[in-house]
Amino acid sequence: MLLLQPADTRFEVKGRFRLPKTSRRDAWAHPVIHDGRLYLRYHEDLFSYDIKRGQD
Repeated sequence: MLLLQPADTRFEVKGRFRLPKTSRRDAWAHPVIHDGRLYLRYHEDLFSYDIKRGQD
């Protein structure tokens, strides 16, 4: 997963991470951001990441 910031002629990578190892690489749902959390579904697995910027 990459967090990209658009620039005039390219994208700048602002963050990145890898999901835990998985056995299949053939299906991804669209990522969802809600209430400062990033949700990623991969087949029957759901991953949730806190992406707030130090705010509470």
